[in-house]
Amino acid sequence: LCLADEGGNGHAAAVTPHIAVTQVQRGALSQGPADAPAVDDIARQMNPPQIPGRRPIPSHIELCQAFLQRREMTLSGSPLPLDGHVHVIEDEAVCKDWSTPLSSLFEIFAGEIINQVSQKYGVTYSHDCQKVHHQGTGDHLDWTTIQQEFPASGLVLDDGTVSEHEVVELCKGCVSGFNTEQATSSVNTNNPNPSWFNPHSTRHCIVYPGTSKPLVNSENEHDMAAIQQQRLRAQSAPFGKMFRTVQDRMRLAAAKHKLEHAPTAYSSTGSDAVAIEEQDGAIIYIDEGSMAMPMIQVTKNIPPSAKTITILINPLCVSATWENGERCYEYAHSVLNYVKDMNPNADASLEVTTSTATATSRMIRARTLLCTPGSVNCLLPAMSKEENTFAVVGESSARSNTEQFFDFFSTSDYQLQVSDIDKAIDIGTTTRTSGTP
Repeated sequence: LCLADEGGNGHAAAVTPHIAVTQVQRGALSQGPADAPAVDDIARQMNPPQIPGRRPIPSHIELCQAFLQRREMTLSGSPLPLDGHVHVIEDEAVCKDWSTPLSSLFEIFAGEIINQVSQKYGVTYSHDCQKVHHQGTGDHLDWTTIQQEFPASGLVLDDGTVSEHEVVELCKGCVSGFNTEQATSSVNTNNPNPSWFNPHSTRHCIVYPGTSKPLVNSENEHDMAAIQQQRLRAQSAPFGKMFRTVQDRMRLAAAKHKLEHAPTAYSSTGSDAVAIEEQDGAIIYIDEGSMAMPMIQVTKNIPPSAKTITILINPLCVSATWENGERCYEYAHSVLNYVKDMNPNADASLEVTTSTATATSRMIRARTLLCTPGSVNCLLPAMSKEENTFAVVGESSARSNTEQFFDFFSTSDYQLQVSDIDKAIDIGTTTRTSGTP
């Protein structure tokens, strides 16, 4: 098995009898045509940085509290505190967390939204994630996060996308719903994260508040009233109004990562696999929170012309077991075997990608991206696809955290399609364009 080191150079390691390598990717363990590998063989190659515990009080709460206090003092004519300017720098744990790119980016987005209206009250924010670096783990793998690659200039919000009044109301809701005492006391050595932190959450009280009603009723049927409420709330949320600048910043981060990291992945024929992937390749993304997508629905979303097909999984998928007893990695390997059978002319591979910056960059730039239901880490790349590339996102009520996520798309976007696999007998007839009922 070959591992790529942090400088982009491949180093040979012990070859296991179950793994045949067809490509070497910086920040990835890669497996091509071979017998089923022992998952422990791959797991032993990785030495992940410890997932950092977050501060008990998240940055958006700190910002909201300072902003609301100083705004109220200004409006009442009271002098501002003598300590002057309040500047909040993002928690390093948010920057370094390789396991939760979406919730980490949402925290950064929240800080920038508040900063846009709080500056005049002497309250500012910067994420500074580009200054945060991982310590070496000894596995010669790249654990760079997409947060560390996110542009320091942040979101472009000068066009009045969010108003002060709107942020005031959102901040009041966040602060009133936050239990400081509980958050502070919940941190312990066994679980360094505070009680408010949910790694699989796709909502944020500032960026993208969700409906309080469940989308599925007691009979396990879709509650259309709740779904409509969620859709309307999504389109009026800051995320629904600023998704174009999010797309732009994500594409910029993907391009930056590509420029700074020379490709070291090669197909079985010796060609540049990543270049082929961008021209006519497909990525199927699976993470520890995903659920199995029927194979026929997987292959119907892979163009017959695809020259490369990569099943891309995150490190947590390697050891994750889903609620039905199926192991994430075993499902990924079964997808690999199936697409190889159905697409014999494509160069198919399975990769465990340790860097969320690499994974995000490739998902954004690949010609075709398929996100299995519940794949939280796939959502932002899917909505940020480059021109002339396409994404299909599977949805299911069994993964309510990602269901209806794209309701903020108020207009059709041909690059992104959402497929309800609960209803799909034939995915070709049930795929809907994002933003449509």
